[in-house]
Order: sequence, then C-alpha cells, then structure tokens
Amino acid sequence: MIGGFIRASFARPLVPVLLLLAGTVLGGVWMRDLPRDVFPDVSVPIFNVIVQNATMGTEELEQAVAIPLETALSGLPEVRRVRSTTTQGVAQVTVEFEPDAAYATSPIYLELLAFVQDALA
Repeated sequence: MIGGFIRASFARPLVPVLLLLAGTVLGGVWMRDLPRDVFPDVSVPIFNVIVQNATMGTEELEQAVAIPLETALSGLPEVRRVRSTTTQGVAQVTVEFEPDAAYATSPIYLELLAFVQDALA
C-alpha cells in the first residue's frame, strides 16, 4: 500500500508538492485564527502555613506540626502538591493548588483556614 503511494508520487511529482503547499497554507490560515493571550496568567495559587516555636527542635516540629498538616491538606480537592520544610524553631507547609482552583470562595477552603487556625491556637 505504501509502495503504491511512493510509486504514484514519483510518477506524478506535482500532486504531492501541491498537497504539501495546500496543507501549509491551510495550517497558516488556521494558526492566524487561533486566539492569543499576550499576557497569560501563569500564577499558581499557593497557601503557606508557617509555625514558629523557638522552644521546639526540628524533629519535634516535624512530628507535631508539619506531618499532620501535610496529611490533612493533601486530601483537599484541587491540590497539586504539598511540601514542608522544617528548621530549628520554624515549620513551613506549602500547598500548591491547581491554577483554576476556586479556593478563596469555596466553603472547603474556608473550613480549612478555620481548622488550621484552631489547630495552631
């Protein structure tokens, strides 16, 4: 089957060239009609929880704060990634949401905010 196409292309070389030119012109017309956003919004919603306690060590903060918060926050819908860093006296948990997440107006995230505030109070 492919051999027949190759033989026909060599027998009449004008047909493949015209098909290639027609495809190029058609692709150019379609590309011109594509919608473009000059300054797309590439920001990703990020939620940071920072806990400071100078009396706790790194391992204590990780076990008491970072790991439970990571576990609770990773179960939320539209969460892309949860990370945490812990140093002497400071634990930071970062939650990265999907770009189209409506986290600011969702009741789930408002409950999350209240949960974090209650857990850290």
